[in-house]
Amino acid sequence: MSESELEDELRRMTNHGNTIRRRDTMVLLFGIRFAGELKDSELRDRLAQRVLGRKSGNTIQMGCKLAPYVTVTGDI
Repeated sequence: MSESELEDELRRMTNHGNTIRRRDTMVLLFGIRFAGELKDSELRDRLAQRVLGRKSGNTIQMGCKLAPYVTVTGDI
C-alpha cells in the first residue's frame, strides 16, 4: 500500500469519529489494521502530522504493538 493510500485510509477512518475519544480509537485500530505497512516510524509520524495534526504517531504505534494480539474484521 502506498503512503498516499495509507494517508487516505487514516483520514477516512478518523473522519467517522465525532469526539476525540472515538478519533483516538480509530487511530488505534488503524495501527492494528496496517501494522505491517507501518514499521517505519518516520512514516507513522508523517501520517500523524498530516492527518491528525500531531507531531508523532504514538497512538498509531500503540496499535502496531497490539496488532499481533487483536484481529480486526469487517469495515470500520
